[in-house]
Amino acid sequence: MTHVLIPCKPLAFGKSRLASALDPGGRRRLCERMLRRTLAAAVAAVGAEQVRVVSADAQVRRVAASCGVSAIDDSADGLNGALTAARRQLLRDVTTLARLMILPIDLPYVEPEILRRAAAAAAAVVIGPDRKFDGTNLLCIDTCYAASFPFHFGPGSYRQHVDAARALGATPAIMVDQRLAFDLDAPDDYREWASHAAA
Repeated sequence: MTHVLIPCKPLAFGKSRLASALDPGGRRRLCERMLRRTLAAAVAAVGAEQVRVVSADAQVRRVAASCGVSAIDDSADGLNGALTAARRQLLRDVTTLARLMILPIDLPYVEPEILRRAAAAAAAVVIGPDRKFDGTNLLCIDTCYAASFPFHFGPGSYRQHVDAARALGATPAIMVDQRLAFDLDAPDDYREWASHAAA
């Protein structure tokens, strides 16, 4: 059984790097739209009971609840600390965990089929890189490493996650899929996505 953790900053503060393309209200609406889409994909892939959002934002938690998804409070400093704390709570709360998946909200083309494929992969660690092979857009970890795998989300995380898997004795599967690799990280990404969405 795969459980998915979806970290989400407070909606009012997400995607600050898109400030040159969107005003604060636009960024907030975009973050909520991406959150809802990510929740829908995860729920379709594994079921609502196996999905958790990780956030300190009451609105994020309300959006999650509207999708039947529970929340874990983000009480740590930084994304990796929040995910580590959320993982500990999840492992305390669930009785059966075959795989742990970390899924950001800024992947506008992610589909349930992609998530199901990652969850079903034979490899103990599956890593979905971004288009530059710099960041990590999906991380899926088998139960044998679920409690110990170190999170390195941020610049250069792809290589750090590959190295972390190898250090634990696992050969990671690299999931190269252009839908998964596209993230809304920079203004050019947003403009490219917006032009496709308008078309």
